[in-house]
Amino acid sequence: MFTNILHLNKLSILILIAVMGCSPQPKVEVVNTHSLSLQDRLGTRFVAVNNKHFKAPKVKEISFQIPDDGAAIWGATGRDSEGNIYVGVSTYAKEDRTAYLFQYDPITEKSVLQGDVLSQLKRLNIYRPGMGQSKLHSKFYQAEDGYLYFSSFDEKGETSEINPTWGGHLWRKLPHSVEWEHILASEDALIAVNTDGRFVYALGYWDHVLYQYDTVNQSINKVTVGSVKGHISRNFLVTQNGHVFVPKVEFSANNTLIVNLNEYDSALNLVASTPLEHYLYDNKHSKHGIVSYINMKNGDIYFVTAVGALYKISQTNNNKHQVNFEVFLSETDEAGGYFPSLFSLNGENFLGVLGRLPSSKHYSWLVYETSTKTTAIYDLKSLYSRNLLYGSVTRDNSGRLYVVGVDRSNRSKHQPMILQLSYK
Repeated sequence: MFTNILHLNKLSILILIAVMGCSPQPKVEVVNTHSLSLQDRLGTRFVAVNNKHFKAPKVKEISFQIPDDGAAIWGATGRDSEGNIYVGVSTYAKEDRTAYLFQYDPITEKSVLQGDVLSQLKRLNIYRPGMGQSKLHSKFYQAEDGYLYFSSFDEKGETSEINPTWGGHLWRKLPHSVEWEHILASEDALIAVNTDGRFVYALGYWDHVLYQYDTVNQSINKVTVGSVKGHISRNFLVTQNGHVFVPKVEFSANNTLIVNLNEYDSALNLVASTPLEHYLYDNKHSKHGIVSYINMKNGDIYFVTAVGALYKISQTNNNKHQVNFEVFLSETDEAGGYFPSLFSLNGENFLGVLGRLPSSKHYSWLVYETSTKTTAIYDLKSLYSRNLLYGSVTRDNSGRLYVVGVDRSNRSKHQPMILQLSYK
């Protein structure tokens, strides 16, 4: 965390606003209020399952005019109600490094650069000399006010004990605008964003700090969930009735890791806490926590942890939730593998999972039937394990799935990747 007033001066008065929990009160143009369908709010599409879905999907790499300093796309995908796809291209953490936002039209197959973080900070007179914001890591979600929400952060100066020098920012923009609106600045690195439509949430490290922005009254609130130094979950979960699930990670008295999935209501009151047995390998707390997830039509949520465990959150009749372990996704039916992309094919009872099985040199595509808890596995030998691939949920109007990452074939220069998976 920041240790002296010099760091606070670098982030200016906006850091003080965020830390004190006060709203910056941006001017709001409300559009499309309460007009989004469930699938638009989730940023996905569900299609009927047929025989063609029981095979490996076709993989097409999308060509983008990515800036020379672009390094990777760390799962930063999303879509709007018009079907446009969004990706955030990150760079390496150095002074004055920025991250870029692209909009892709699946119909015209054209991509448009919609700005970068440092340019927006300069336009809004927030930038300070030496400032960096090299990561657009979060998903992009459209809330009920019509705006797309996402976050950026810096990694320069970061250690497992200290937050990055320039912290993070929560942003929003209208789909076709190249001008972003600034919601808050934080000393925490804001790695993930999610929403129930009204409330937009951002998760920061190192202590799993959960920020909440109310799109109706423009207020900001936060709660510290808690995590051990050096650990951050790549994702967190939000239900259709507005409850938020964030892992709490701590050491017990005998120095073993304890992980509980904390549930908060929209007032950020803690309402339940459920043990997650299959979250980390022993005491290796640097792993990525919740690596993928998908919301279903009926309100259920499926998510996968870094050890390859599939969990389910279901809502009961009394508006409470149950968290249950489903299966290990590896062929050995035990912890192992890495499955950072999760989709639902129809929003009901079939999941599609992209990941690496233990010791495999390439990726695999898994189709999981939730009603029978059975899995079919298909090789994707064109995708080698040297490529790091991420990204859940995002699909276009035709039902095509989007996965992003980095190609590490060339050791001298890593190349961002955007993949389109389809069954046509």
